[in-house]
Amino acid sequence: MMIKHQHFINREAELEFLEREYKAQRPSFVIIYGRRRIGKTELIRVFCSNKPHIYFLADKSPPKLNIRRFLDSASEQLRVDLFKGVEAEDWETAVNLVLRLKESKEKLVLVFDEFPYLVEADRNTPYVFQRIWDLHLSRRHDVMLVLIGSSISMMESLLGYRSPLYGRRTGQWKLTEVPLRSLQEFLPRYEPDDLVRVYGAVGGVPLYLNLVDDNISFYKNIERLFLYKGGFLYEEAENLLRMELREPKNYKLILRAIAEGYTRYGEIASYTGLDKSAISRYLDVLETLDLVSYELPIFASPKAKRRRYYIKDNYFAFWFRYVDPHKPKIEEGRTREVINYIKKDYETYMGKIFEKLATKLIATTGTWDKVGKQWGKTKTETYEIDIVATNNKNNTLLLGEAKWSKLNTKEIKTIISNLKKKANHINWRHKDRKEVYAIIAREAEEKEAIQKEHKNVKIYTLTDILKQL
Repeated sequence: MMIKHQHFINREAELEFLEREYKAQRPSFVIIYGRRRIGKTELIRVFCSNKPHIYFLADKSPPKLNIRRFLDSASEQLRVDLFKGVEAEDWETAVNLVLRLKESKEKLVLVFDEFPYLVEADRNTPYVFQRIWDLHLSRRHDVMLVLIGSSISMMESLLGYRSPLYGRRTGQWKLTEVPLRSLQEFLPRYEPDDLVRVYGAVGGVPLYLNLVDDNISFYKNIERLFLYKGGFLYEEAENLLRMELREPKNYKLILRAIAEGYTRYGEIASYTGLDKSAISRYLDVLETLDLVSYELPIFASPKAKRRRYYIKDNYFAFWFRYVDPHKPKIEEGRTREVINYIKKDYETYMGKIFEKLATKLIATTGTWDKVGKQWGKTKTETYEIDIVATNNKNNTLLLGEAKWSKLNTKEIKTIISNLKKKANHINWRHKDRKEVYAIIAREAEEKEAIQKEHKNVKIYTLTDILKQL
């Protein structure tokens, strides 16, 4: 099977890693994994484009049928007919048949994509590949074995201590979303505001970014991709949950609860009606899949029961906020009502997205020991600080506020004043600490003048975020 070409952007680090493995004068065994649609296959396609390789995409067929398809793929890619009519009883025999035909001394890249499907069909598959590696590949410098998978939990278990493949890999890479700054290459006609709005809807998932048309407006793209029954992203979230999880209905309930603002453990339990012990297990799985995460006050104990869960994956966050609750209207063709609702609400939604970006930005701008959020209660009020960072060596405390808006001078000075007041709620090294105040906004009026006037104030804008992240 040949790998299809797609728009390929910003995977330099990943390609460098694979090239190092390929050029290493030793046996190579690499595991690549990450969520579906993240670009694993395209990465391998680009890497293998100028190298001898055999690429095999597994499916959910019985083992013998996958072995037959593997030999057919090898025959096609090696341009030999010797495998026609040849039957192999197991993977070890099949791989050996292929290796016997390798004549060139140049390293061959042997790729098994969607490896978890092979494991699902036969739980002994990891042991079989352990044998293939130990007996046939571990002493060969002319073969690079690559296993790829979208089932994050299964692929991480293959890296674990109990796996028969443990200790055998020479490298692994968890493929994640492309950085925010890469969106300018995917969508060169969009202004910075709309680039970040796109990020809020689909994150940095290459396939989704390739679907966005920067010849039309952001909201036209939302309508086209999300709000029609045939739109690619209309049912994508449900399809991904069905592919990854055994009980998608329960996971969907939990994601729906979080999207509707029920972010604490007890609130999620009350909303879903699910058993609390089951919810804990479901949340652990969603965290493993990088769909959900949680935040704690920065000064709280890691074991504190104050967790607030949020949907980490921007596509899922968007889908559960805007598509899931409006499916009946979309099914009835009432798209105009839904897009109008999104237009009214989207800037509020973007406030949370921007806050996460602002927190990441602060983490990159100094030698902070901790970066997070702080909230709590005093005798007279509750308070919340968007961003708090500490530097133990320099005895410095940073307090920051993120605003998805264009701030004028008066608004900036009001925020500085409020941050100074909120600093009194934080007891960290209160007597001799230095305080720094950070404001992160889409735009900021008189940015340089204010920073000159207030030496302990740092102001960042969307331009800074798009350069750094």
